[in-house]
Amino acid sequence: MCSKCDELDAKIKHLEGLAGRMLDPQTQRGIAELIAELHAQKEALHPKQGPGRATRRLLSILADIHCGRGMQAFVIPNACTDL
Repeated sequence: MCSKCDELDAKIKHLEGLAGRMLDPQTQRGIAELIAELHAQKEALHPKQGPGRATRRLLSILADIHCGRGMQAFVIPNACTDL
């Protein structure tokens, strides 16, 4: 891993911690989008690691928020299938 990825991982970890304390779905969506953007930046640095991870993560988090799981969306992804 490169130092830029380490910085991005630290930001992602920080945002995930914030998301766990936020109850407002709109705030959680905003944080999820920021996290997805950071994952996309990592993918751009190392494209061989597999495209689409950021998009899949964002959709998973938004689905969990849609299902009313709120802050659990960052702990247990992909549990909701009604989208």
